[in-house]
Amino acid sequence: MSRETIPAGTRTSRLLPEDIRSPVLDCSPHPMLIVDGRGNIEYANTALIRTWGLHDASHLVGGDVHRLWKQTDTVDRLLESAMTSGLATNVLDACHSLGTTFPVEIIARRLKSWQNGSVQIAFFVTCVTPEISQLQQELSESKRRLEESQEIAKIGNWELDLQQNILTWSDRVFDIFEVTPVQFGGTYEYFLDLVFPEDRDLVNSSFLDSLDKTRYYEVTHRIHTPTGKLKWVNERCKVFIDCDGQPIRCLGTVRDVTAQVETQRALQIANSQLRSIIDSHNGFVGLLDLEGRLIEINASPFKSNIANRSEVLGRALWETQWFSHHDSNQRKIKSAIQQVLGGRSLRFETTICNQANELVTHDISFEPLLDIEGNIINIATYAVDISQRKQAEVLLRESECFTRSTLDALSAEIAVLDETGIISHANRAWTEFTIACCTYWHTAPKGANYLELCRKAGAIGIKAASRLAQGIDDILEGRCTEFSVEHCCQTANGQQWFLSRGTRYPGGRRVVIVHADITSVKLAELQMEELRNQLVHASRVATMGEMAAGIAHELNQPLAAIRLYSEGGVEGISKGTLNGPELSAMLDKIAGLATRCGQVIRGLREFAMREEPRHVIIDVRDMIHEVLQFMGHECKCSGVNYSLDLGSNTQLVSANPIQLQQVLVNLIRNAIEALADHTRLGRIEICSQSTEDDRNITISVYDNGPGMSSETMSHLFDPFFTTKPSGLGMGLKISQTIVRAHGGTIHCNSEPQIGTTFTIQLPMASNVTNE
Repeated sequence: MSRETIPAGTRTSRLLPEDIRSPVLDCSPHPMLIVDGRGNIEYANTALIRTWGLHDASHLVGGDVHRLWKQTDTVDRLLESAMTSGLATNVLDACHSLGTTFPVEIIARRLKSWQNGSVQIAFFVTCVTPEISQLQQELSESKRRLEESQEIAKIGNWELDLQQNILTWSDRVFDIFEVTPVQFGGTYEYFLDLVFPEDRDLVNSSFLDSLDKTRYYEVTHRIHTPTGKLKWVNERCKVFIDCDGQPIRCLGTVRDVTAQVETQRALQIANSQLRSIIDSHNGFVGLLDLEGRLIEINASPFKSNIANRSEVLGRALWETQWFSHHDSNQRKIKSAIQQVLGGRSLRFETTICNQANELVTHDISFEPLLDIEGNIINIATYAVDISQRKQAEVLLRESECFTRSTLDALSAEIAVLDETGIISHANRAWTEFTIACCTYWHTAPKGANYLELCRKAGAIGIKAASRLAQGIDDILEGRCTEFSVEHCCQTANGQQWFLSRGTRYPGGRRVVIVHADITSVKLAELQMEELRNQLVHASRVATMGEMAAGIAHELNQPLAAIRLYSEGGVEGISKGTLNGPELSAMLDKIAGLATRCGQVIRGLREFAMREEPRHVIIDVRDMIHEVLQFMGHECKCSGVNYSLDLGSNTQLVSANPIQLQQVLVNLIRNAIEALADHTRLGRIEICSQSTEDDRNITISVYDNGPGMSSETMSHLFDPFFTTKPSGLGMGLKISQTIVRAHGGTIHCNSEPQIGTTFTIQLPMASNVTNE
């Protein structure tokens, strides 16, 4: 950088040529000497020669400056400090020519030679008298305090010798600029190189202007430290002049203000962001003084043409066009401000005149703003348009009223349970039923814990209550979304049946419980069951009639044999031709034939009787054998062979045995009739087995008859559909109804000229749940 940053005239006007320096310095009453950078003495004035008791300076010039002092190591540090920082002071013991020592204070200052520009150091010596020593101690203490104060304030001081362009820094300035004394250049240009490039013109122009006008200056700028950091510093400077009015030196301070600048900038950004947020809000945001006048306001109210900022700032809030439309509104605003001044916070609804000159409902609030001592300094006000919210509230109330009226009009009892199982809402039907059936476990008024009632009822053995409690728990815990439970209760009107359904309430951990009275449905089901049983019984009786001839033949054979054995026995006894063993054998045969007749008759009686609608555990194989006791003869009479494949393991089902026998009789008789006009030898195969997963039992009846067409197959289980001239068409329909009532299925596979197979599948007894 050019040295011309400091005007040349300013920098050299007070330097003396060497040929006149000696007479001038000799006039000084204080000892002075000049040494080069290595410590060799170049000049000593008359006062120094006299003070040290010397005759002249001839034997000093060219000699080592260390011999004048007792503390040679201190002299080295003094020279080094003066060379690096430009100025150094210390107190040393001077060596007198007579061999004594005396204390002196030395100020070492770096100079530049007039001729070759080499560095020189001037020693200014002051003898330390008791008075001076006291003053020096006071000065040293004052300097210590100043340094401590600067350290606390993070302020450093500097001095610039304008005549020799020697810059001196305090230790704090070195810390701020992060420069070591070895690195320090000691000139104004060195300092300017540390200034951030974009700020150098500002700093230099401010400095030169202060020199020209000899006045204070202050500037805040950035610096680049040798370590690569960017800092902000604040500098202040005072210019000192000589008797001719020429500037000779500058004294200044420097302070690291990086944290303050960054904080200020962050605050500015935060304020800007806050302002943007407030201005972007559609509501009314204002700041009032203690008189209620607007100090600041957000931009939203000015988005229309009814007002601008200059028209409203400084005016009382109640006098602005937004609030001045009615006296009562103005009084309300005034009263609110007075209450806020008393330390209260207020919020209420009021009307504001909008840009279309319409009165719109707003929610307005007033808050006192306090200083750090708790004193009210301003009032903040905020208003937001709630007209749409008010309309939504009206619509919500209407919707709630409609929903309530609709629920109350329903005949089903409906209640809503909260997350703990307490009834939070209930419709009219629920409330009325609770009053009418107050002793039943599932009736509970609003506010009662329905879930706990179900748990308590389940604990004493009411299974429906346990299932209700479990279903409610599952919905509340998110394991399912709905459930249903059937149960009955005894009321004043007799026994009633209910279907209780639970569903998850949308948008929360709540459950909707609906009790529907299904008594009429259950009674209709019972009536249908009774009619079905009557129809099934009538079908069995009709089947018995159709089987009468075969049954008579089945009985005639053993009865005829009994007659013959009886007549033979009577004749043998009368003639005495029968002995005891022969008679005993004949009687055993008669008893066996009678037992056979009894089994046939007992099976027919059980088949034809009106059975109770109950289920028991039976083995399918035993049931098949019982049917063949009275159906086997019909197969023989019809010239049909039958075979059994029933497996070796037990095949247990929960069933009404008489009804399942009827299904099997219908299928065997249909097979016999299908084989009646068939030319080839008829064959029926009856099989039963468990499925691979051991969950169901399969029963199949196959015949090798002519089979059925697809048209016939499509109507096979339709009521009153038959291909027989004398049939009613109800046998297969009744069989299907019985199988379905047992939780099973029945289906048919048939191929023309190959045969037909009917397959029944029933759940095994271990997979049937008995309520």
